[in-house]
Amino acid sequence: MAAQGDSQEPRKHLRMVYEFEPLTALALESRSQRLLGVAVASCVGILALAFAFSRSLAQREALSEELERGRRLAALGTMSAVLAHELRNPWPRSRGMPNCSPSAWSVTPPWRPRRTGWCRRPSGWSS
Repeated sequence: MAAQGDSQEPRKHLRMVYEFEPLTALALESRSQRLLGVAVASCVGILALAFAFSRSLAQREALSEELERGRRLAALGTMSAVLAHELRNPWPRSRGMPNCSPSAWSVTPPWRPRRTGWCRRPSGWSS
């Protein structure tokens, strides 16, 4: 007979078998089937929520990009409108209105400029 540590025979797996009465076995089987159905339905629901969340996130990113593009286009439109206005209506000093030139400003105190005269229309202009 070999010592305990020298066992060359593989261990046999122990199995336990429970026997239930037929009514109890049927109740357990139906209950386990119901629980399996609930688990499968829960998994499907979680997958559907994950899919809806990912779609919502993708739509949000697309809308954010579109909004940023709209902001850039609005800024470009504003800049082009200002440029077009300045090209059509240059600075009044170039039209012979000396009261609107920077030399018409007197400075008192040094950090706050104050106007000495208002821009007036030349006498030949009509309202």
